[in-house]
Amino acid sequence: MTVPVAVYLLSVWLLHVRPHRRGARYDAGFPVAVGVILAATTAPWPFALPLTAAATTALVVACYVFLR
Repeated sequence: MTVPVAVYLLSVWLLHVRPHRRGARYDAGFPVAVGVILAATTAPWPFALPLTAAATTALVVACYVFLR
């Protein structure tokens, strides 16, 4: 489940976020979140889903903060 989420976020970053060049901190959030989500793949089963949700939530919060 974590790999499709990571592929989706990476695709969004490549196609929608990166071309607009909104700043290094904003652009760096997506690859960092993808790395954390892919690292969550190695976590035991009960922890993989909450780690993925936490990384995605942190990405949304960071994007909101850095756009203001």
